[in-house]
Amino acid sequence: MKCFIRKKPVYSLFLVVLLFCLCFCHSFTIYAKKTSEASASKKNTVKFIYDNDNLFTDEQADKLKKKCKKLKKLYDFNSVILTDGETSDDPQIRVEDFYDENADILNDAVILYINMTDRNVRIDGFGACQYIFDNKTIDSILDELIPYLADENCYKASVHFLNRANDFAVTDTSSTAYSEDTKNNNSSSTDEEISFGGKTLIVFGISILIGAVTVGIMLYNSSARITTTGNTYLDPRNARILAHWDRYVRTTTTRTPKPKDDSNHNNSSTNFGGGSGGGGVSSGGHSHSGGGRSF
Repeated sequence: MKCFIRKKPVYSLFLVVLLFCLCFCHSFTIYAKKTSEASASKKNTVKFIYDNDNLFTDEQADKLKKKCKKLKKLYDFNSVILTDGETSDDPQIRVEDFYDENADILNDAVILYINMTDRNVRIDGFGACQYIFDNKTIDSILDELIPYLADENCYKASVHFLNRANDFAVTDTSSTAYSEDTKNNNSSSTDEEISFGGKTLIVFGISILIGAVTVGIMLYNSSARITTTGNTYLDPRNARILAHWDRYVRTTTTRTPKPKDDSNHNNSSTNFGGGSGGGGVSSGGHSHSGGGRSF
């Protein structure tokens, strides 16, 4: 004989919960706040052209800045031109330190570094730009800039850099993942009010979901439960094993080849250290792509 225990379902509780959810969801409003005023003001302080060595005239600097702003509007990353007149043993460190000091306003950025004193040039991509402008892409751009810089025409080199930045930003496949990331960032900094009172479908869906969970719990607790188990009819004193046996099936042998010595291959890996040997990680912990040349 099976014994059942039945609990009385409290359907009135479900109606109360559902009504509460409807009222609560209709009256609840979520606000997507702007970022702080300090952060907003910092974003407006990106200069784009950091001409510390006075290589550009005021007119040239204005034209370059307009191009940088256009790229910012189109692709939402910062194109920065940094000139330096001081002697540097490692241009990569100079660029990394510059980015670390301005990381909160630069975010995703590609930086052209020109030092006419040491006659070297670098391009580095930070944030999402390290995927758009990888080391190979940067090397190809540097190949095109060297003739201008060798003739000491820094303005034409900078214009060409910005034009090529636009070209690669359009065609590079990595810009897809980058655009998704920037969309999320932009949505968090937009002053937007989302009211659930005007979104009937959302409210209805949430209410149905909560109601369904509530009803499911109540039905589970109120359903008939079987109180008997297999042990109910088992007599442990008279139970015993009547027979047992083992059967051999098969033997399987697996052979794994010994791996070859790959030390020579590992030693030939790309060096991401200082100098002109690609990208790396700054002292502030920001990874980046990069490349540099002398001219």
